[in-house]
Amino acid sequence: GTVAEKVMLEPISWIEALYFAVSTVTTVGYGDYNPVQGTRHRRLVHTIFITFHMAYIVVGVGTLGAAVALLLESQLHHPIKSTRSLSATVGRAAIGCAALVCTGALAMSSIEQWDLLQGMYWAVVTLSTVGYGHIVPQSEQGRLFAVAFMLVGISLEVAL
Repeated sequence: GTVAEKVMLEPISWIEALYFAVSTVTTVGYGDYNPVQGTRHRRLVHTIFITFHMAYIVVGVGTLGAAVALLLESQLHHPIKSTRSLSATVGRAAIGCAALVCTGALAMSSIEQWDLLQGMYWAVVTLSTVGYGHIVPQSEQGRLFAVAFMLVGISLEVAL
């Protein structure tokens, strides 16, 4: 995806191509790059890129759904005794999600020189994979952090 975007959105840097590819794969899609603009060749490459990633996402979500279904089935039919209550589990997950949002907010506020509220908003929008597109990283350092935050943060959020 990164190579296709580098070719398709020329002239952009490798970091910008990686940033676009990861924001597409994670479904964040900030909207600050629009590969549909341009020639017919670019639209063809974009169509192939998006088609591939839609299949990738469907397979990924399907696999995750199957794993959750198997876990739930095993818990319903053969429950494991847990020493933690539901409220303790939810509380720990909420603390973990808040820590993720704060980490992303503090890092991006520092990197992009945003105020803390903008950083928090960016982190929540990113972790929710909404990606409205009006607050996006402008620097290469910010885009590299966004790549790591999308991949690690969204994965941790799912685990939580």
